Amino acid sequence: MSHYAASRLLTRKSIVVLGSFLMPLLVPRAALAAPPASCADIHASSPSSPDGTYTIYPNGMQFQVYCSGMSTAPTEYLNLVNTGSGANFSEYAAGGVSPGTNVVTKYTKVRLNPSNLLVNIGDQTFATSTGSLLHSGSISVTSMPYGTAMACIGAGNAAGLANIDLTGTPFTVNDTFLTQGSSPAGGAVFSSSNHVVNITGGGFCGWTVPEGGFNPFNNFGTFQLQLAYNGPPAVPALSNTALVLLAIGMACIAAIGLKGFASVRS
Repeated sequence: MSHYAASRLLTRKSIVVLGSFLMPLLVPRAALAAPPASCADIHASSPSSPDGTYTIYPNGMQFQVYCSGMSTAPTEYLNLVNTGSGANFSEYAAGGVSPGTNVVTKYTKVRLNPSNLLVNIGDQTFATSTGSLLHSGSISVTSMPYGTAMACIGAGNAAGLANIDLTGTPFTVNDTFLTQGSSPAGGAVFSSSNHVVNITGGGFCGWTVPEGGFNPFNNFGTFQLQLAYNGPPAVPALSNTALVLLAIGMACIAAIGLKGFASVRS
C-alpha cells in the first residue's frame, strides 16, 4: 500500500471512529425537548420530578427556582439568600388605633412568574408570621404581604418597617413603591445596586407597598412587584432540528468512511 493510500485509510478510519463515538451521544440529544422555561416544563418532561431547586431558561435568561407542587400544580418560587434578622420581612407596627403586637412576616421564598419576573407579594407559602393586632380596632391582622410596611399610630408616623433583599440572586428590584392612606408617611430607599430596598410606612392609617393598594395586610396583593434580571444570558442550546440534522450528517460521514475503508481494503 502506498503512502497516499495509507493516509487516506487512516483519515477514513478516523472519520469512522469519530462518527461511531458521536452518534450515540447526538441521537438521544436530538430527541430531547427544548430547555425548560418553567416548572411545568420540567414536570412535562419528567413527571416524577420531586419538589426542589431546578434551573430554568425563560426568555433568554438562566436562573434557579424552587419548584413547588410538582405532583399537582408546578409553581415557581425564588429562593431568597438573606433570610436573617432584618432581611426580607414586612411589618405592621401596632399602636394608635390598631392595638396589639407588631405583626412581622418573614419570607424565605417568594412566588415568581418566570416569564415576566413579577413577584406575587400576597403568596405566603414560604413565610412565617408573628404577632397580631386589630386594624382600626376591628379587623384581625396576622400577616403582611412581601415588601410592605404599615402603621396606624398617628399622622406622619412611619413606624412600620419592611425589607426586600435580593442579594445573592440574579435579580434586582425594578419597581415603584407608593405611600398611601390617611396622613401617610414613609417611602422606599434603594441600594446603589437595586438589590436591596428598605421600606418605611405609616400614618393614621398609612402604608408603603409596591405599586399601591388599599389596606395591604394579611393576604393582600398579587403579581405586582417587578424584578429585573441581571444575570448572564442563557447558554445557547441547539434546537431539536439542529441536533437531528447534525446526527444525520454524522451518520452520512460514518457511512462514507466505511465505504471508503472497504474500497481501500479491496
